[in-house]
Amino acid sequence: MEKLFKAYIAPEHGWTAVPKRLLVQLNIADKISSYSYISKSGKVAYLEEDSDNTIFYEAYKKKFGKAPKNESCLYK
Repeated sequence: MEKLFKAYIAPEHGWTAVPKRLLVQLNIADKISSYSYISKSGKVAYLEEDSDNTIFYEAYKKKFGKAPKNESCLYK
């Protein structure tokens, strides 16, 4: 079963929820900007759509040979 990453879409912005351990595994945890958020537990990063999600997308594709898949949901 392929992993789906939840994308939260607001009227003017969006974030993709990614386990923080995956960012470490992809060696990009230190490349994430302050426009992204970390959950209170510290286990999930919510990557902002413009730059941080692109960094994740490219690193994931390079490591696993395919693009990550998102499941979108509206955030009100």
